[in-house]
Amino acid sequence: MHGSERELGWVTTPSTRTVTSCYFIQAAEAIASPQAVRVMSLDIRDYGEKLEIIQGLPSNSCLGLVSLSFGILSVGEIIIRSLRGEDLFVITAQAKDTYNLNVLIHSAHTIICDGASYTTVKEAILAASNDLIRRSKLIQSENYINTESINLLKRELGLVIKITYIF
Repeated sequence: MHGSERELGWVTTPSTRTVTSCYFIQAAEAIASPQAVRVMSLDIRDYGEKLEIIQGLPSNSCLGLVSLSFGILSVGEIIIRSLRGEDLFVITAQAKDTYNLNVLIHSAHTIICDGASYTTVKEAILAASNDLIRRSKLIQSENYINTESINLLKRELGLVIKITYIF
């Protein structure tokens, strides 16, 4: 190897696939095609609409983030801090953490949550409604990988059985 060149070791089978986003498809195809590896592109969300909502929140307001994943909460908080600095107070809670979820519901003006947490957060807001001075605005965030891409990946991997009816 010279300088920045790297050798990639490939183990290929008739069903080998590489999965990437549309942003890296050309680079992935350039690497994979000599090895006869199929490359699939998955569409990802850019979350522009959610970022606009966050940018539009008043200074010194409180934003709540709820997810099943601690990792997603950490990344979300870092992104929000990079956008707003200390101008926006951010509270995070995993959906299963009842105590922190309750604190978040009582503090946040706006709550953004993943689809898997939406029902839990909505039910927690309803349960606490008598104690709330004002109800938080609840916004459900879409999956990072869109549903069509997830379904395509499932079909490619044989995780979806297609049933054909013949009459």
